[in-house]
Amino acid sequence: MNKRRAARNWCFQFFFHYQLPIFEIKSSSSEIENDFNLFLSTHDENLDDEQKKFALAHIKSTIENKDEVLKTCEKNLKNWTFSRLAKVDQTILLLYTNEIISLVEKTPKKVIINEAIELAKSYGTEESPKFINATLDTIAIEYKLK
Repeated sequence: MNKRRAARNWCFQFFFHYQLPIFEIKSSSSEIENDFNLFLSTHDENLDDEQKKFALAHIKSTIENKDEVLKTCEKNLKNWTFSRLAKVDQTILLLYTNEIISLVEKTPKKVIINEAIELAKSYGTEESPKFINATLDTIAIEYKLK
């Protein structure tokens, strides 16, 4: 698994865990960083410094931009509401929509969507990869990501 894929996979696991009803999503940078480090300490995955930096920036950005990310997701879902989606699909869409619209480092559209599809194949339902592909492609086109 390449470094960015491992970091993105870790972000997915963090956010999937963070959505459990017993956790309250923090808003301050220091609280997010504390939760990040605590979660990291409970996992066997060894992320190097570059991966940790990318993952933490991705997590902070997704939380900071959650209103725009949710609005963008809702607007681009065909015959669905975000709340009706499976938590796996919600988590993937949150992370990768944020990567499309918010992160300074612009990764090519096909890389972002491919990474999201791989997560959907690993954690989602049989329909998840096609659904994630179609939704993120629409969002990427809207934001003119090449």
